Amino acid sequence: MKKTNITNLIATLTVTAALAAFSGCASKQNYQQGAETGAGLMAAADKVSLGITNIDQTLGSLNDLVNNPSGDLEPKLKAYNDNVSGLQTMYQNLQDGVADARNKATVYLTNWDAKISTIMNPDIKNAAQQRKDAVQNEINDVKKSYAEVRVDFDPFMASLKDIQTVLNSDLTAGGISSVKGAATTATAKGDKLKQSLGTLADDFRNLGSAMGSSVPTNQVMQATPPAAQ
Repeated sequence: MKKTNITNLIATLTVTAALAAFSGCASKQNYQQGAETGAGLMAAADKVSLGITNIDQTLGSLNDLVNNPSGDLEPKLKAYNDNVSGLQTMYQNLQDGVADARNKATVYLTNWDAKISTIMNPDIKNAAQQRKDAVQNEINDVKKSYAEVRVDFDPFMASLKDIQTVLNSDLTAGGISSVKGAATTATAKGDKLKQSLGTLADDFRNLGSAMGSSVPTNQVMQATPPAAQ
């Protein structure tokens, strides 16, 4: 796999970039901060989806090495090693980014609560609180999706590293034959991880839509009450 593909994965799956707008600029209105956050989340969702393609490419380099063990094997092993290293770096960046984003999200929601507390009309206040709670639920969905990604990523990466250890020590026909079963297992684990990443991308999009200030026309029509007869 080209290094540029792994670089894209490392740079784009970092949730710090996805949720950085949570911190916002103090001089901006809340809706402006939310709109920036929404746009960032939409972009991040597209890039998480790109990460699924990168996983396919990593598994492709593994299966090419294991299932087509002919000619000079060193370039194939190098491609696999590079991909494994890139995925490991991405995972660490993802963990760091989520921790940072969680802190920023807490500040954002605290500020929102402070704004709601200044509303005097009880009906408006209740509606605003419900809206804030809805966004909180979307944020919780993102956290749950990330937790599932983490559960799926660990065994996937462990399998890749075990195969890497074997082949870096024994790049022979016998060594390759010995990891064929492990490669099949890693592929299955990779498929499960891709499903988790797909859910995470969907939750990014849902939260981005919930926080954005651009509303599709069909949603406006659904939200508009019918005219009095």
